[in-house]
Amino acid sequence: YLSLNEIELRMLVGKAAEDISNIKDESALKKCAGIVLSRGINKYMVVHFPECVYAFGQNGDMAKCASIDFPRKLIKGAVGAGDAMYAGILFGVHQGWNIADSLKMGVCAATQCLTNAAASDGMVDWRECLKLPEIYGYEKF
Repeated sequence: YLSLNEIELRMLVGKAAEDISNIKDESALKKCAGIVLSRGINKYMVVHFPECVYAFGQNGDMAKCASIDFPRKLIKGAVGAGDAMYAGILFGVHQGWNIADSLKMGVCAATQCLTNAAASDGMVDWRECLKLPEIYGYEKF
């Protein structure tokens, strides 16, 4: 597995990443993912944007999950949110979940992290995290 954000993806693939400024351009993202996956990633490359997260598999599959539509007034801090996202994804993988459900866990964990200014003090049980989409819904992108 490789986890990175859109800036790191651009740095990694160079000129080929010029088209990924629009996250809705999945063909450009797939092109970049293909470049990265060809360099030896065994399972998935995960790339996150503020609006969503994508996973591209070595076997050609793709999954995505939008960010939670969490009210700005409830955000206490973003320290650790990216790490929480990847921890949530890896938790799902470890549990044997499919990649789409693992991305959802990651998005929920990242959102839960926003509820406290400290890096991990806002975290709750994973079952509580998974309730966030029911409460707030997903962002539109």
